[in-house]
Parts: sequence; structure tokens; C-alpha cells
Amino acid sequence: MLIRSTKAMLEKAKAGKYAVAAFNAENMEMVQAIVEAAEELKAPVIIQTTSGTLKYATPELYYSMAAAAAQKSEIPVAIHLDHGDSYERAAE
Repeated sequence: MLIRSTKAMLEKAKAGKYAVAAFNAENMEMVQAIVEAAEELKAPVIIQTTSGTLKYATPELYYSMAAAAAQKSEIPVAIHLDHGDSYERAAE
């Protein structure tokens, strides 16, 4: 699957009365583990990153890593910036 909209994912969860887990991932291994666990549960998932992580991995690099994992997955995956430190960072 491709990366999904967090808003659409959460609206569907609200209508279906279920939760969507969100996990901070700082590297490839964490992204892989999150997606694998979500696949086992057949549950949508949100992969989060922080401004701290984006100091050493650009948003483009992080997105590419998460998008690659999402494309191989059969479950919906969204990406979220958890506690961005500035408007500019969120816009990136």
C-alpha cells in the first residue's frame, strides 16, 4: 500500500470505533518492526518521527524509508511528525 492520510485513517477508525496505534521510529529497524507487528495484527498504523530524528535524517530520507516499508505492506500506514519544533519543520 502507499502512505495513507492520517486524517482519513482516523476518520475511518472513529466511524468503526477502533483505535489506531502510533509509534515513534528513529531508524529503519524500528520502522520495519512497527510495520511487521501491524501486519500481524492486520491493523492500520501511524509511524511517527520527531524533530530530533530529522536533525540527522532529512525529511526526504525519512519519508523514503517509511514509504518503502508502506509500499511492501498490505495494511494502511501513515506518517506523522510528533511534536514538531517549528512551523518550518512541520511544513517540510
